[in-house]
Amino acid sequence: MAFDVAVYDVGESLFQSRTANSATPKSARRAAKLSPAEELEAWRKRAEEITRNYQKLVKNYRQLKSHLKQQAEWHQRCNAMAAGALRNCRELEFALTAARKQGGDEPGCTALIAGIEQVLENQLLQLREQGLIEGIEPQPAEIPDETLHEVVGTRQTDEFAEGLIAEVAEIGYACSGKPIRKAKVVVAAPANGNDTHQEINADGV
Repeated sequence: MAFDVAVYDVGESLFQSRTANSATPKSARRAAKLSPAEELEAWRKRAEEITRNYQKLVKNYRQLKSHLKQQAEWHQRCNAMAAGALRNCRELEFALTAARKQGGDEPGCTALIAGIEQVLENQLLQLREQGLIEGIEPQPAEIPDETLHEVVGTRQTDEFAEGLIAEVAEIGYACSGKPIRKAKVVVAAPANGNDTHQEINADGV
């Protein structure tokens, strides 16, 4: 914003200068019958004005360059933070999958699984709030996209056509447009069929 204002100020200054001095020193000499010394002085003032405007533009350019460098460094730090956080999320997912396979329905393991799930969800929500990842939030009546959605069951309904999303069981997440966890959806089935609804966390996060 500061750079834009500075550039505007320089442009306004140049415009006013050109408006006020639309006649060149040579044409001004013809109009006002300037002496060679006066014409030389007019050229000197014009050169000083151009030099000042040039120096201001150079200063603004350097400020912009510094700003862009800082912005690039900030993006690099954010990307590094996001990469580290995503690695943590993957490790939590692996731990969650292992706990489900080994623990079964044992009370102690159930509590452990619930704890890991909560930590993982909090981590993903925090990354989303920071703008490092985006949510995948399908809407009912959409066609499931296998690259973004995981169908975890069906639901009998006349509200939606067969095969369309009838319910969002769990939102997903993506980083730079690439899914890191698919959204889990339930699709519509004919009303005379049978519902099949898997547990959301049966086969992973």
